[in-house]
Amino acid sequence: MGNSQANQIKSDRLKLILSVFWFVFTFSMVCWWWIFSLRQLDSLASAMPKEKYDSLHWMLLWEGSILLTFILVGGASLLVLTSRERSRNTRLRLFFSNFSHDLKTSLSRLRIRTEVLALSNTSPDLQELLNEASRLDLQLENSLWVARGEEQKLLVSELNLSDVIGQLRVEWPEMEIHLQRNAKIKADPTAIRSVFRNLLQNAWLHGEATRID
Repeated sequence: MGNSQANQIKSDRLKLILSVFWFVFTFSMVCWWWIFSLRQLDSLASAMPKEKYDSLHWMLLWEGSILLTFILVGGASLLVLTSRERSRNTRLRLFFSNFSHDLKTSLSRLRIRTEVLALSNTSPDLQELLNEASRLDLQLENSLWVARGEEQKLLVSELNLSDVIGQLRVEWPEMEIHLQRNAKIKADPTAIRSVFRNLLQNAWLHGEATRID
C-alpha cells in the first residue's frame, strides 16, 4: 500500500473519530443542560405559582426532548454518511488500483509483442505501431500519476538534469534531444519526468519537432 493510500485511510479514520466525538460531546452537553434546568426549576417550585411552574416544566420537557431528538437523528445521520463515504473511498481506491494495474499490464504486453515482431519485420507501419504503443504506455503512466491529485505526495530529491533527459531519450528514440549543459535540480523524479514528457509530446504532436534543445 502506497503512502498516499495510507494517508487517505488515516484521514477517513480521523473524520469518523471526530464525528463520533462531536456526537457524544454535543449529546452529553444537551442532556446535562436539560437535567440541570429541570432540577433548577424543581428547586424553585415553592417560590412560584403552580400554573407558572407547570408551564415552565412542560416547556423545558418539550424543548429538551425535541433538541435531543434532532441531535440524535443528526448525529446518527452524520456517522452513517461518514461511514459510507469511507467505504466508498475504499472501493474507489481499490477499483482505481486494480484497473490501472490491469491496463498497464495489458499495454506492456502489447508493447513487448510489438517489439518482438519489429525485430523480424522492418515494416514502417509496424515500427509506427511500436512507437504508438510505447507512447501510449508512457501517457497512461503519466495520466495515472496526475489523476492521484491531492493524494499524490511529492518526494523532492536532488537530481541530475542529464539523467532525466537521458531517460527521455530512450522513451523518444525518433526525436533528437540536445542538452546544452548539465544542472542540479531539486524535484520529485516522477513529477519532473511527467513535465518533460508533456513538453516533448506537445512538441512532437503539435510542433512536428524532430530536435529539441
